Amino acid sequence: MDAHRSPADRRPTAPSEGADVLGPVLSALIFGYFGFLAGLSTGDASGTVPLYLVTVWVLRASAILFVAAAVVAMLGIRRATLISGLACAAATLGLLVVTVWSVADQERDIAIHPLIMAICIVWNGYCAGRAIRDGLR
Repeated sequence: MDAHRSPADRRPTAPSEGADVLGPVLSALIFGYFGFLAGLSTGDASGTVPLYLVTVWVLRASAILFVAAAVVAMLGIRRATLISGLACAAATLGLLVVTVWSVADQERDIAIHPLIMAICIVWNGYCAGRAIRDGLR
């Protein structure tokens, strides 16, 4: 199968040739801070609150995905931009689920205003779409 591919198709791309490392690193730092270091609680006096638990794990899983995307970009793997876009899309979906759940739950909500969450979702969604489009080229 590789006999029909040119040598340029087989070599990995260098990060300087377009793989975004800074975006995934910044996203990993932001999501990682809030997911691992900010001391967010997964419960209250009544016990574990599913909404809070999901929020913390969305942040943690997103941070892990962004670290993986940054490592892939640093290694110069050809589809690093696509992988970064997919990580961003997963984070966007997670934030959307948490926001909708928070608005729908009349007893509890997350401590972030839904408008701010909506801005984050739109921005992450835009970045995901752009990265996936660029990664598929």
